[in-house]
Amino acid sequence: MNIISEKFKEDLKKWSEGNEYLYSLLYLSWQHGIRTGACCGGHIERTFNGPYIQFIIDEKNLSYFESIIGAMEDFPDISMEVTYRGGDHIKDDSRFSFIVRCMMHNRMETFYKLADSIINNQQIETQKGKEFYEKMIAYIHQNKKELKQEYDKDTIINDISFSTKTDEYKKYRDEKRNKLYHLKQLLKKEKNKYDKKQIEIDENPQIRY
Repeated sequence: MNIISEKFKEDLKKWSEGNEYLYSLLYLSWQHGIRTGACCGGHIERTFNGPYIQFIIDEKNLSYFESIIGAMEDFPDISMEVTYRGGDHIKDDSRFSFIVRCMMHNRMETFYKLADSIINNQQIETQKGKEFYEKMIAYIHQNKKELKQEYDKDTIINDISFSTKTDEYKKYRDEKRNKLYHLKQLLKKEKNKYDKKQIEIDENPQIRY
């Protein structure tokens, strides 16, 4: 088990943004050798900034992700996905990430269950969970050079995902899409207004004064 320094504890507190459950999850993750990437505890005032955590996968911590899947496979309104991280700035041992997303109403329990899964070995019980874990193992054992070449060519790499989306989640998603649609329509109107103004200035420069 890794020792968490006082300085790193301060970093974890900063990353968790005052969310004690997220802080505990980050602390236990790093203590057990599971590196994390970006995370968010969720913000009520920011409509499109939902709760999530990104774990870095490596060969040494695969059993923890099996436990995570076992803990979350029947938990409603969450999604899990495994992605390939391209780019020259990413180290080879940090190419694969495991992301868990949830909603505002279940974020505390999600972070708690994730933390609990790290210290208690959970068994995967559902066929859906087993298939997801098997696909995850196959995905990260693919030829890494091949994935890197696909990423560099801007080829879409098919990541794998698992979700337990209920009607409540779908309603949230639809509301989010509607808000985005209306925002885009508003931006189109604003763009048209400013485009017209730009044309007027181009045709008659003195009107800008």
